[in-house]
Amino acid sequence: MIAQMGTSAGLNIQAAEGSFSTSGDVSAVRTPLLYLDPLFDQILILFPQDNLRELNRRLRHYYKYDPYIRSIIDFHTETPLSDFDLKMPGCREGEAYFNDFKDEKNLLDMLINTCRDHWLLGEGFHFGNWDDHNQEFSDFVQLPPEEIEVHGAYISPKKVYVLRPNREISKLMHSSNPADATVSQAIQTESPNMAQSIRGNKPHPLDTDRLIILQRTMAGYINRGISPMLAVIKDLLYQDHLILFRNTFIQRHSFPLKIFKLGSESKGFIPSKRMFNEFRFQLINAVNDPDFNIITHPFVQVDYYTGQDKILPLIPYFELVQKRIFAGLFVNEAIVSGEKTPYAAGITFMRGLMNRYLTIRNNLELEVKRKIFMHLSRVRKFYKPTEAELKHGVRTRRDDSRLYVPNFQWQKANLLSNQAIMQMIISLRDKKEIPFRYVAEMFGWNLDDVIQQLKDEEGTRVDPNWKDTVKKEIEKDEGLGRKLLLGDDIDEAILAKYKEGASKTEGKKEEPSKKKEPRGKKKKDAVGALPDIPAPEPKIPAEDARKPEEGAAPEEGEKEPAAAPEVGGERKPRPGETPEGAEGA
Repeated sequence: MIAQMGTSAGLNIQAAEGSFSTSGDVSAVRTPLLYLDPLFDQILILFPQDNLRELNRRLRHYYKYDPYIRSIIDFHTETPLSDFDLKMPGCREGEAYFNDFKDEKNLLDMLINTCRDHWLLGEGFHFGNWDDHNQEFSDFVQLPPEEIEVHGAYISPKKVYVLRPNREISKLMHSSNPADATVSQAIQTESPNMAQSIRGNKPHPLDTDRLIILQRTMAGYINRGISPMLAVIKDLLYQDHLILFRNTFIQRHSFPLKIFKLGSESKGFIPSKRMFNEFRFQLINAVNDPDFNIITHPFVQVDYYTGQDKILPLIPYFELVQKRIFAGLFVNEAIVSGEKTPYAAGITFMRGLMNRYLTIRNNLELEVKRKIFMHLSRVRKFYKPTEAELKHGVRTRRDDSRLYVPNFQWQKANLLSNQAIMQMIISLRDKKEIPFRYVAEMFGWNLDDVIQQLKDEEGTRVDPNWKDTVKKEIEKDEGLGRKLLLGDDIDEAILAKYKEGASKTEGKKEEPSKKKEPRGKKKKDAVGALPDIPAPEPKIPAEDARKPEEGAAPEEGEKEPAAAPEVGGERKPRPGETPEGAEGA
C-alpha cells in the first residue's frame, strides 16, 4: 500500500506511545517441563496413523515423490531376489512341470511385488485363484493390505483373514458399462464366492492355504505388519516443512519485493496523491510489457528485497533429515547416492544387511513352498516311491513326508561373499578332510542334484574323462586321427569302430569249439543231442607240472598240491593218468 506520509513541507515523525504488558502474574511460579508424552506429538497429532487406508496412501505418496524413499525401498526389494530355477532331484517330470508353471504364472514378479509391499507398507498379500478344471492355480492377485482385516488372539496362532467389502468394486459389479461388465464376468469366473460377497456388500473370508503372506510384525501377538517407514515418518513430515520454507525463499527470489519511493527528503518534496495514483497506474501497465519505459522526475527511487541476507541455511537441516532416514531404513550413502565410504565399515554394513535379506528370502521361499508347491505336488501325485513299491510294485500309503517339493536355485545364490571362508573349506576338501556336502551347502547347491547332473554328463563332451579317452583311442588307431584332421565326426567314427569290434567278437563266440575230445569218450549219434563240450581247465604252472601219480605218497620234504578247482564239463586226464573207460597204455 502506498500512503501519503504528510502534508507539510517537511516530514513529521512522531514517536508512538504505548506500554509493554505480560500475560503472567508476578506471583506465578513456573517449573521446567519434566515429561513430554510421546503419544501427544504435535507433528503426529493430525497424522492418520490409526487409519490404515489413509496411512498407506501417505506411505505410497512418499514412495512416488521422495527420491531417497524410492531408491531405498527398491534396493531392499530387488537386491535379495533374482531369477531362479526349480530343482526336484529324483523327479524329472515334476521339475519340468514346476519350471513351466513358474514361467507361465510369472512367479518372480509376484515375489517382487510382495517384497515391495513388505518393505513399504509392512505387509504383502497375494491370493491364488484355483482352476478346478485344470487342477492348478490360474493366477495370483495382489491384494491391498488396507482391504484385509486380520482377526486373531494371542492365545492361539490361528488367524482369520477377511476381505473387506469395497463400495467401488460393488458398483462395478452392478454397472451396465461394457468394460465394467467384462471385469465383473472375470471376477465371477475366477472366484464365484468372492463375487457373491462383493455383490452383497459383505466381508469375504480368505482361504489361508491360498493366501501368500509376508509381514513385518513386532511380535507374534500383533496381527498387523509394521512399516519400517514409520520409524522415519516424523523426519519426512519435518522435511516437508523444510521444503515449504525453501520454496518460500525461492519464490521471494523469483518475485522480489519492489519498493518505489517518490519525492525527496532533502528537498522537502512530497508528491501529491494524484501523482501517486498516476505512478501506480503506470506500473500496472508495465507488468506484462518487458520493454515498458517511464519518463519522470529525478525524485524516484526503486529498492528490491529478495531476502538473500535473511535466508536460513537449510542444507544442514536437510542433511540431518537424510542421515536419520538412512539410519531408520538401515542404508548408507554408498547405497543410495554412490558416495565413497571406508572399505572396512562398508563391508561390515553390507554383511549385516545381507543377513537380513537372507532371512526374508528364506521366509518367502517357505511360504511359496507351503502354499503353492506342496498343493500342486499333491494334486499331481509327485510322491517318492518306497522300497516296497520299487521291488513288488505294491502301492503303499502316501503322506506329505514323501512328497516331492521343488527347491529354489537362485541365480544369485549367495548374498554374502565370504572368500576367505570359502577358500579354507575348498582347501580342506582338496585334502579330503571334509565331505563334499559342506562345499555344496556353502555355495547353496543341492548335493543330490549335483550327483544326478554328474551322472547325466558321463560319456558326453563335458565329461572330464572324455577327452583323455578319445586321445588314447586316436593314438592307438591312426585312422581315427586322419578322420579328425579331415573334419569328420569323431564321435561317429569311434562309435562305428566299437560296433565293428563288437560284431567280430560276437561272431567268434558263436563258432563251435574245435577242441579234441579226450580218448575213450564215445561220440553220440549226430541225430541226437550235441555232445557236452568240457570247459577248459586252468593252466597248470610249470612247477606243478610234475605231480605224483594217483595213490602215490608224496616225497619227503614235498607238500601235497592242493586239489584243482572243480569246473563245469568233463575233466581232462593228467599226464600219466589213464582215462576212465579206456584201455591201459
